[in-house]
Amino acid sequence: MNKKVNILFVNYNSGADLTACLSTLLRATYSHFCVYIVDNLSNDNSIEVIQDFCKREHVLIKTLTAQQWNTYSNNQVKVVLIKNNQNNGFGAGLNVVLNKLLKTKTDEYVWIVNPDIEIEENVLKEQVELINDKKKTIIGNSIYYFNNKSQIMYYGGFEVKKWWHGIKAVTQKENSNKLDAITGSSFLTHLSTFKEVGLFPETYFMYWEETDFCTKAKRMNYTFEVNNASKIYDKVASVTNHNFLREYFYLLNGLRYYKKYYPYHVPIILMSTFAKQIKAVFSFNKVKTKAIFWAHIDFLKILMGLKINVKKRISSGV
Repeated sequence: MNKKVNILFVNYNSGADLTACLSTLLRATYSHFCVYIVDNLSNDNSIEVIQDFCKREHVLIKTLTAQQWNTYSNNQVKVVLIKNNQNNGFGAGLNVVLNKLLKTKTDEYVWIVNPDIEIEENVLKEQVELINDKKKTIIGNSIYYFNNKSQIMYYGGFEVKKWWHGIKAVTQKENSNKLDAITGSSFLTHLSTFKEVGLFPETYFMYWEETDFCTKAKRMNYTFEVNNASKIYDKVASVTNHNFLREYFYLLNGLRYYKKYYPYHVPIILMSTFAKQIKAVFSFNKVKTKAIFWAHIDFLKILMGLKINVKKRISSGV
């Protein structure tokens, strides 16, 4: 019997993209799945857009508050929409579902998907065939640009630069041995992975969560495999188009990551981030300059054991 796949989305103001993705999922040749959408306190009409889509497509949906989700036990619906009462970021959103699945399910798969992708109909089927009940395995997919469907973005994921802040996309099969992480755009594994490795780290808010998780998994002898038989198309993070937040979180969380996994590299990594700061200044990129500056300030606070107010950065952009 085909194993059930639990498909997880975290939504924040991306209802239109998410329903476009759902539309491609409904055409998938592997149909034994349930979709869980955690809405991280969207301030647009995302919830109504998702509900209207399901009604229009005759897809059975159940909408729950986070409190109701904790006691929910019906397994008959195709889509479960969970209205989170706070936005603590991507990892925390995923953990809302993972915590419950680990308590109530056993021999199933989890597929983490970004809202701003669309899939070919055989993707899920081929990923399930590739994992083939293997434990200690994480499956990625070949991911292409939505606006240029002939150009590959990731062959599954990326490698982490060890002596310079940032990542480098793996785009060729022959370089798959360099994979340090499977991208969160498409991340499939057995549910037991989260029991052994743990849940997603919640300190990052957004960016570097899957890098952290995969680094930990790799050090526990997990392997990465990539489905290259069918494609996923990525619209390139349309929900995170706020330049300040993108630059701020990417730099700050990268520094968090290096501090955790490559602490002796941090002095050189900081030289690279200061170089990015100087480049932003001389490029007259005020937003990037400000974002990198505050990322450095907050990382300094972390080094000093002080708390930082991430939500203040989100709300005010400073």
